[in-house]
Amino acid sequence: MYWSTRGIFQTPIFPQTMSKNRFQLIQRYLHFNDNNAAGTNEDRLYKIRTILDIAVNNFRTNYIPDREISLDEGKLGWWGHLRFCVYNPGKITKDGILVRKVCESSTGYICNLHINDGKCGPLTETVCFLLKPYEGKVYHLYQNNYYNSVHQTNELLQKLIRVYGTIRVNRGLPKDMIEETKT
Repeated sequence: MYWSTRGIFQTPIFPQTMSKNRFQLIQRYLHFNDNNAAGTNEDRLYKIRTILDIAVNNFRTNYIPDREISLDEGKLGWWGHLRFCVYNPGKITKDGILVRKVCESSTGYICNLHINDGKCGPLTETVCFLLKPYEGKVYHLYQNNYYNSVHQTNELLQKLIRVYGTIRVNRGLPKDMIEETKT
């Protein structure tokens, strides 16, 4: 649609810069990694790993977020064949690549991210990986009940990350809260 001639979609800068055919040719042959290494590499994201690591490193180092950060997930729409594509009929984007991310609460700036390649370890390991750059700096983390648990909250508090959010009853409640819910 960048090259559309219809008035509502027209963006003059793109056709002035290059033709649509040239763009598609560049896009077709654009590679960030060696295709010959595919058989020997266990990393499912090996084709984009180089550029992904550079981008995530820049996200972390070029901007220092405010104290309030949030942990959530998003989905990159994907309809092709992919081993780690996730389907969720309850979401607007039903098929896609699951991305867990830490964002600054006030601006939505993505500070850190992790692409779920289907070979991830437990959720707690992913959360620890995402929050590692913010340990010891007294950040305030907002998260929903999917990520929150008493055990993980205690670990994050020891790392000087304050946790705010709801919690599921089946993930273990502190004794004080159990007595309150019974009365």
